[in-house]
Amino acid sequence: MKGWEENVDDYLTKPFNFKELRIRIQRLLSIRDILRKKHTADLSNKLATKNQEAISFQTKRDKEFFNRFEKVIGEHYQQEHFTRAEAASDLAMSERQLNRKLSALVDYNFCEYLRKYRLQKSKELLLSGKQVTEVAYDVGFNSPSYFSSCFKAEFEQTPKAFVEEQEHTSKG
Repeated sequence: MKGWEENVDDYLTKPFNFKELRIRIQRLLSIRDILRKKHTADLSNKLATKNQEAISFQTKRDKEFFNRFEKVIGEHYQQEHFTRAEAASDLAMSERQLNRKLSALVDYNFCEYLRKYRLQKSKELLLSGKQVTEVAYDVGFNSPSYFSSCFKAEFEQTPKAFVEEQEHTSKG
């Protein structure tokens, strides 16, 4: 009972059957994979809608970590040379630990998450009327052409096409 109260995932009594152990481990890993994929989908939704409650975490510590991580990203995403090492230092953890934690929670590594965050911010700036080149530099990309190719890969349209579509939608 104490184990269940402490939120253990599973337990076996001794002596245990190795086949049962393997099956339970496989099941726990598949559940973790399902949760990671759900968090990834929730994260994309959260970034798109800015809904702070779009992601549901298993533990309070995971949520606190992710909130601290997002705060660090929000403070530094405009810096072209912001690195995983700097983020890890701000979070008082190693770079490897940061990537493992992100991968476990949201199925993105640091660079992937930072790029997605920057691209979501760029949508807001594009809609405010800024030019593509200016937006690229404002959100931390070092090249407008690289920014455009990342934008197209993420949203399946160029920044210019995105702005035109949004203007057309708002008029019609």
